[in-house]
Amino acid sequence: MSKHPIVIQGTSFLQAKESDLLTEKELAIVLEIVCMVDSTDEDDKDYESSVQEWYEILGITGSNRDFQFKNIFQDLMMKIVEIPCEGRGWLLTHWISSVL
Repeated sequence: MSKHPIVIQGTSFLQAKESDLLTEKELAIVLEIVCMVDSTDEDDKDYESSVQEWYEILGITGSNRDFQFKNIFQDLMMKIVEIPCEGRGWLLTHWISSVL
């Protein structure tokens, strides 16, 4: 994962609407995952990173960090994002599909 990611948001991403606003930590997750994607990646590619890396990115510390980690990702997984599809309405999806 990158230490200083640069993300250029496309029009669809900028027009996307989430039903609930993202928290600072949730936004950090989304932007970090966006930085992992390469235009040459296959569809439905799985992206992997260690839990320790996420602790550092999200500033999670303490004895209950596993619980904090789970709750942050669980809350993000429940939020729906609406992405406009030209001529076809909206794609309703979740920010992330799974965390293992």
